[in-house]
Amino acid sequence: EHFFNFLMCELDPGRVVATLRRAVEAVIDRSPFSGLNFLFSDGERLYAYKLGIFDLYWRPRPGQLLVASERLTDESWHSVHDDVLLVLDPHDLEEPHAERLVGDEWVARAEIRKFEEGAHLRGAERGDFAAKRAARLAASPPE
Repeated sequence: EHFFNFLMCELDPGRVVATLRRAVEAVIDRSPFSGLNFLFSDGERLYAYKLGIFDLYWRPRPGQLLVASERLTDESWHSVHDDVLLVLDPHDLEEPHAERLVGDEWVARAEIRKFEEGAHLRGAERGDFAAKRAARLAASPPE
């Protein structure tokens, strides 16, 4: 919620990647986290990012590019590596553009912690658990 609020307040439509970079840097500066995965759209392109312990995958299909936190089918999916931003352009659906977002120095500064609580959950249960945990963290003062 805080991440999205930052993006809505700070978004420069002409420099979406730079805005996403500043947002991820702000998270790294603010507090420890287990994972920072997001999907964001500027109304034309979809941006997908992964940093931390959680997975992110993508898969091409005729006329589509799929992105998910889990392999949704038995088909072959590509894994997204840490600090990779995928840019999915509706005019080029063969494969997404991929680039590092914050770089090695920022990734080294990130305090990524593995939280065991809820690790066994999948799908909607995983989402519900993550939302409740995020609400608790947002309500408590930063460490």
